[in-house]
Amino acid sequence: MKKFIGLIILLVFAAACAPAAADNPTPVGGPTAPGEPTAVGGPTAVTGPTAVGGPTAPAGPTAVGGPTAVAGPTAVGGPTAPAGPTNVPPTSVGGAMDRCSLYTGIKFAFVTLDWMPGQPLKFYIKMPGGVPGLEKPVSGDSGLWSYSVNIGANQTQDCQVIPGYPGRLYCSINLPSGYSNSSQVLDLHVNGCGAPIYENPQAGVPSYSTGGASTGGSASGPTLVPTASGGKP
Repeated sequence: MKKFIGLIILLVFAAACAPAAADNPTPVGGPTAPGEPTAVGGPTAVTGPTAVGGPTAPAGPTAVGGPTAVAGPTAVGGPTAPAGPTNVPPTSVGGAMDRCSLYTGIKFAFVTLDWMPGQPLKFYIKMPGGVPGLEKPVSGDSGLWSYSVNIGANQTQDCQVIPGYPGRLYCSINLPSGYSNSSQVLDLHVNGCGAPIYENPQAGVPSYSTGGASTGGSASGPTLVPTASGGKP
């Protein structure tokens, strides 16, 4: 019962309130005027993906300048050419070839003849086998041949061969009287050789002859220079 009475009171109250609400309806104002949409400035301008300048361009492979240029094997000028047998150029004496080797092995001997006072000393030098160039031909050498002899401080170029007396180089030399009966240094030379071809450090110079044929000491014994008539020593 009480519930029924309560319901009636509620309905009465609702009826009383309804006209008042109709006379002054709460303005809803319609939809709320947004008064322009809030300017957001448009959609935020996205500048797009940040320009990174594109992918970083690799500089490409580092230029090494190409493979290091190897200069190649050091030029040594080729293999060293062996000098081969040494050719000794001819000694330029009077335009002749080198004649030194022609006298190797020759057994020389110095032989004096009578030495008369006031006269040159006459002598010969023995060369077994013949005197090269004057008596014995030398193959490939057609030049002039000149022999000279030094005795002490004196020299002579008056040397020659005499037909019929093979292997002997006859010479004559002017010597001071003080050379009589003394030992002197003797050396024999030929053009075309820069060194003596024969040396005798103790060549015996005879004493003056007092008359008659006599000879200086020598291994070959007494010998005289041939006379104009062709007589032999």
